[in-house]
Formats: sequence, structure tokens, C-alpha cells
Amino acid sequence: MTFRTVGLVLFVAGALVALAAYFGVPTPAPARFFVWGGAFVAFIGLLIGMADLPFGDKILITIDKISAGIGKMFGWTIIVLTLGASYEVLVSSGPFRAVTGSLPTTWGYDFSYIMYGTLLLMTGAYTLSRNGHVRGDFLYRNWRPRLQAGMDLAIYIVGFLPAIVALIYAGYQFAAYSWQFYEKSIFSPAGVPVYTLKTLIPIAAALLLVQGTAEMIRCVICLKTGAWPQRLADIEELETAIMHEQQRLRELEAGKSN
Repeated sequence: MTFRTVGLVLFVAGALVALAAYFGVPTPAPARFFVWGGAFVAFIGLLIGMADLPFGDKILITIDKISAGIGKMFGWTIIVLTLGASYEVLVSSGPFRAVTGSLPTTWGYDFSYIMYGTLLLMTGAYTLSRNGHVRGDFLYRNWRPRLQAGMDLAIYIVGFLPAIVALIYAGYQFAAYSWQFYEKSIFSPAGVPVYTLKTLIPIAAALLLVQGTAEMIRCVICLKTGAWPQRLADIEELETAIMHEQQRLRELEAGKSN
């Protein structure tokens, strides 16, 4: 039985159970358990099935490109943040104030954390697409690809998925409540709107979920083939490039031995 067949069976079975429970078919336990349980089984089936598709790599690279495009676009906020912070320092400095009579801004603090929060939120999926989040590389990089993939997949399922789904749900509620009264900052008299920043929380979490799904598909492919599939990469530090080259050689050796 191929990965594609197993994935299709799990997806159909999970989807049917979730839909049946959602639309009121009697269940031996609370319906919510079967809705979420069925959805989870369907999701695992989707991962397994997509790992066996002939165009699976193209889908993964496309998701990487979308995450990279969004991340690089919002990366320009660091320039805006720098200019705003520099202006705040300038008008607050003694010599400049003595000459112009300027005062510190009423919006500088709010501006800085909104720009930084936007940068942090909207570049998370981009960082994940480049495998750039912190991990214990001193252990991880010495493992064989299949062990790496198995550990990654377990962490994604046990830790990543529940946290991201909860963040999307709570973030949506958080943003919706903020929009109800057009929430403004309480930290300065300028009354800077913050509901737009809070709107980015569920959006950023959804982007992370999409990219995380691509990473889980990569894990399943690696478990199947013994080698990590291709991913997009940026310019790296020399030490990181050497580490990745050593990992690539180990993957090639593992592939030959299999």
C-alpha cells in the first residue's frame, strides 16, 4: 500500500467522522471530540498523501516562495522602525532641543513596538521556511536524516499544531474584540490605534500553519526516502554553510546505503 493510498484513506475517514459529528450524528462521546479528532486524522492523511504526489516538491517550493515574499515585504519595516526611533532620539537630545525647542514625541513608544511587533509577527513563516528557528544543533546535526525527520514531525504534531491552532482561535477573538471599539494605545496621549496590529496575530499564525504544514510534509518525505527534500535558501554565514554541506553529504551517504 502506497503513501498516497494510506493518506487518502485517512483523509476520507477522518473527514467523514468530523462532518458526521459536526452535523449531529449520535456519537458515543462528546461530538466535539469526534469533530477535532476526525479533523486531525484527515490532516495527517493529507500530509501522508501529499508526500507521495509527483508534484509535491513544487507545492513545497511554492509555499516557501509565498512565505519568503511576505517576510521580505514586511522586512522593510525595520527601515521604518529605524527612522522613527532615530527621529525620537534626535528631537529628545539636548543640543537639538536647545536650538529648535522641540519636545519628545507622544507617539514614539507606540510606534516602535507596533513596527517591531509587525516585523516579528509577519516574518515568522519566512524564518520557518528557511529552517532558521533556534534548535539544539549540537545534537540534532549529528543525527541521521530519518531520525531528524521523526523528531521534527513529533514536535510539530505534539507542540506546534495545538499551539498554532490555539493562537489562530485566540488571536481572532482578540482582534475582533479590539475592532469592536477601535482600540487605541493606553501607553501614550497620542492614542495610536492598535487594533490593526492585533489583526496581524491570527494572520501571522495562519501563515505559520501553512508553512508548518509544508515542513511536516518534508518530514514525511524524508522518512520515506531517507533524505531531506529541496528547500529555498538565502545567503548563509560560512559556518552555517559548512554545517549544511556536511549534512547534505551525510544524507547522500544515507541514501546510498538504503
